[in-house]
Amino acid sequence: MNKLSLLLRLNRLELFGINKRLNDPARRRTAKLLLVLIVLGGLAALGLVYLYCWGIAQVLQMMNALSALPVLLVAIAAVMALITTIVKAPDALFRTHDLDMLLSLPIPARTVATARVFKIYSMNLMFTLLILVPGGVAYGIMAAPASMFYVSYALCALAAPMIPAVIASLIGVLVAMAGAAMKRLRYAGLALMFVALIGVVVGSTYLSSATASMEMLMDFARGLTDLVSHIYPLAPLYERAVLGGDVLALLAYVGGSLLVMLLAGALFGRVFVRLNSFLTAHTRKKRFVLGAQKRKSARSALLAREWRHFLSINSYVLNSAFGPILSLIAVIALAVLVPAETIAMFLQAEGLGDVPLAALPFILSWLIGIAPTTACSVSLEGKNLWIVKTLPIPASEWLLPKLRLNLQLFTPFAILDSLVLAWMFRAEGMALAVMLLMPVLMGAFSALIGLAINCKFPRFDWTSEAKVAKNSSGTVVAVLLSMVLCFGGLYLTFQVPAQGYMLVPVVFTAALAVACVGLYLFIRARAEKWVAAM
Repeated sequence: MNKLSLLLRLNRLELFGINKRLNDPARRRTAKLLLVLIVLGGLAALGLVYLYCWGIAQVLQMMNALSALPVLLVAIAAVMALITTIVKAPDALFRTHDLDMLLSLPIPARTVATARVFKIYSMNLMFTLLILVPGGVAYGIMAAPASMFYVSYALCALAAPMIPAVIASLIGVLVAMAGAAMKRLRYAGLALMFVALIGVVVGSTYLSSATASMEMLMDFARGLTDLVSHIYPLAPLYERAVLGGDVLALLAYVGGSLLVMLLAGALFGRVFVRLNSFLTAHTRKKRFVLGAQKRKSARSALLAREWRHFLSINSYVLNSAFGPILSLIAVIALAVLVPAETIAMFLQAEGLGDVPLAALPFILSWLIGIAPTTACSVSLEGKNLWIVKTLPIPASEWLLPKLRLNLQLFTPFAILDSLVLAWMFRAEGMALAVMLLMPVLMGAFSALIGLAINCKFPRFDWTSEAKVAKNSSGTVVAVLLSMVLCFGGLYLTFQVPAQGYMLVPVVFTAALAVACVGLYLFIRARAEKWVAAM
């Protein structure tokens, strides 16, 4: 137990790389600045989630279904944990550069595996609490439950991400093993992981749509509870534990979740070394044949290098590309599944025609800009940083290809999604301009802010690419900032009168354009100083 707690403490201390900076006198000031940025971003995200939970709670209360709010929130948190963990589980459990050092210590392999399972849980716990804490506060104010509710709610919030994290870890590892078995297919593992992710998203969507019926809608509270139960099978147990005050249900939910975590650690511990060897093994060509040499300009060569580096790291691709791919799937599903007559009726309804034209650009912008490649691209240079630093070119010349990679990857998705939505909802004039420009500008803004943060707070002491792709300071700031800006803008949009729905989107788009120009000039001006300090 002492060895497990020591490993957990080491995992906690290396989070975001802040601890190492705080203990370095030369970088202590930047570490405090980074910590302040993360705390402010977290507080802003908590406040924004609270506003949305308060609005949902008001709607549910009017429908006499307020009791469904806690169950709805935990189902959303569980699905989010399931989706995000599939991507990061293989790299978080295995494929770390410090594994040989850990296994050489007098620590059993099962303890190392258990510590890594708990590490995955702790990463999911942060995002789970981001949803459940504001939602619990909103529910507590409106429902005024008994004191036992808060105890049960807090314990169940800590246990909520455990089982989804374990299930997603098993799926992620099995998919990674299937991809590793097909070593001759270069991107087999990456393709299988995308298939698994899309399958989970489409499956949960199908369950929600297949269980909805007119009878359920007539009794909204019962219908919503049944709907959530199909998506999150533990919802009835959670409801009895939190809302019903059932102590046995509480013990079963929390104890069962903890037991599953411990069993997963024991399972991975039994096959930990063999699985890691299988997943990290590389096949080499027996013969090397020198092919034709190609000549490119410095800009083209550096951009091609960025693309090769990007495609060589599965966690990097999955973390960055999943948002845009999900946006394309959602738009296609909306175009195929929603009848044209339904959209026409919606557009003809008085006061509702501008609602999708004002709201959809914000949602699309969030999916496009949620995880820019630039937020960790500098840190992923790792020990190879000296190679690019010695090139006879200005620092901005090898930093800007990282920005171009992001734009080439995300801009086609943004334009295609916007065109389909504009066609579906008959956007024209200013609404059409906002629909086309906002997602593209949000993607550029997110890439620029991610590059600036990563240059200012790089991290080169990582032991796994997944740590940088998922938990680096640039990634966290970009995720929180995109969430606050997009959903904050969406919230402000619905606070203006119905006749002025497009006011906030227009102002938001113009502000993004100005911010992109300013950030681009700022990065070019500071590039040399940032690179010299790396």
